[in-house]
Amino acid sequence: MGMHISVINGPNLNLLGQRQPEVYGHTTLERLQRLLTAWGRSVGAQISHFQSNHEGAIIDHLHSLRGETDGLLINPGAFTHYSRALADALASVEIPTVEVHISNIMEREPWRRRSVVSEACVRTIYGRGVEGYLWGVRHLHYRRLGNPQEVMGEDGAVGDLRLPEGRGPHPVLVLLHGGGWMGQWRRDQLDGMAVDLAAQGYATYNFEYLPPHRGGRFPVTLETTRQAHRLIASREDLDTERLALVGHSAGGNLALMASLWWRRWGHSPRLAVSMAGVTTLRSDSDLDRAYLRGQDPAASCCPWASTP
Repeated sequence: MGMHISVINGPNLNLLGQRQPEVYGHTTLERLQRLLTAWGRSVGAQISHFQSNHEGAIIDHLHSLRGETDGLLINPGAFTHYSRALADALASVEIPTVEVHISNIMEREPWRRRSVVSEACVRTIYGRGVEGYLWGVRHLHYRRLGNPQEVMGEDGAVGDLRLPEGRGPHPVLVLLHGGGWMGQWRRDQLDGMAVDLAAQGYATYNFEYLPPHRGGRFPVTLETTRQAHRLIASREDLDTERLALVGHSAGGNLALMASLWWRRWGHSPRLAVSMAGVTTLRSDSDLDRAYLRGQDPAASCCPWASTP
């Protein structure tokens, strides 16, 4: 049976394509709705649409969706930053919800950086333009195929653990996403890979880096992957003798370098895979050398990985 995803757009999003196109782009709401219908069709999902400039109307619509939809995408507009009533409604209806923002709210005014609804959502996607809605559809699709266990590290790093069928211990793949350490690119990039590999008998830990600094950049060092290492070593259902690191783009560089350090930490990955890895840029080489000298690469050599 196909999936039903409801999309809610909040205040002023009826003016998409007209309002501040330098920030929100030229795609109109009507065009976005057509795109969403097509994106839903690509994963076998039916999409329904709702837009309102009124908080009460949005909350009433949320209540009507309880038990009637499999997933929800919501762009609450300015309600994001102050509507506790909307946050309570999202929590009450108990629908897996992805919060979407077209612009990079972490690089705008300080008040836009705070969301009061995010805790009621399973994922927040921002700064990817209107294609953020596509990523939201994909995340809900893959979440339905294999609901992950979210695991939080000691210092705030987080990841999605998916276990295959059977008792284990399972061979395990640590997935390191790309995005050039920019905070708007998160672990949902590798949702599809994580679900597919779990279906083939591998445990997958889709790892995300430490919480971004103000401005949205991750404080990335190779040390951040140590939390994934500690998690795997602590679980009896994961086989540390059958371990591999798989990274995409910037995560490809991290997978190659982290494999060397994991050997020092007690468990040697059998394999490190770099997919379209960013491994030849001078800035990456500087990062690696700084880490090997015992320095913090994010602070010492790479402006794109440091606090703005």
